[in-house]
Amino acid sequence: MTTDRNETLVVLKPPRATISVVRTARAHKWRHVQRIDPGERRLYEEIFEVSDTGTVVRVIDDHFVQIVFVALTGDGREQAESILRAEIETLDDAAIDGLLTSDQAEQRATGVRILGAIAPDTADRRTLDAFTRAAADRSAEVLDALIAAVGRAAWPELWPVVDEIATRNAEAEELAKAYGTTVPRSG
Repeated sequence: MTTDRNETLVVLKPPRATISVVRTARAHKWRHVQRIDPGERRLYEEIFEVSDTGTVVRVIDDHFVQIVFVALTGDGREQAESILRAEIETLDDAAIDGLLTSDQAEQRATGVRILGAIAPDTADRRTLDAFTRAAADRSAEVLDALIAAVGRAAWPELWPVVDEIATRNAEAEELAKAYGTTVPRSG
């Protein structure tokens, strides 16, 4: 999935792990550039460069929402995406949408966590709609996933979702308090 004109995201199908991409990178002789251990945001990263195209392959293991994805930048990102999708189980937009609308709570929760992990810096309609639907979901598993995902997105447009889930869950009440200190209410 392309998030903008300069970056493509590839979500690994859970429970695929960072090591799957590392093995692929090694097999294709992508140059290892850096490892970033988890910090405050709980993101573990392995960064590779595709030498002949200068494409940067960032493998991001988001421990907070329990999702692994790859961010690709550079002229050869379509080729790198093709390699990853051919060699590792990944999810495209349709598969993620299928998770979000599944009749199984575990799958809906996974879809919500994915959207939280790959959320852009500013609100987008797809994520807002999915989080709004998840706020009405009666599954505790989906609600827990939503609390983590909303914490990742941190958009003023998500205040209605935060307010809704805060009425039903003590952990979400704490999220609302934290939101109040960092995320302004819109409008």
